[in-house]
Amino acid sequence: MRRVQRFRVLLEELLARTTDFSVSGEILMARWAEWGTRAVPLSFLARSG
Repeated sequence: MRRVQRFRVLLEELLARTTDFSVSGEILMARWAEWGTRAVPLSFLARSG
């Protein structure tokens, strides 16, 4: 399985087990705007039960 596919599965499973998420720190932008962000710290609220 390719790295991108593994990351997608990981992200899908993580989000399936959470009720909410939010930005929890400073968003670091890449030097070139076309590249987007370098880091986006997130906090996840787990489903209970």
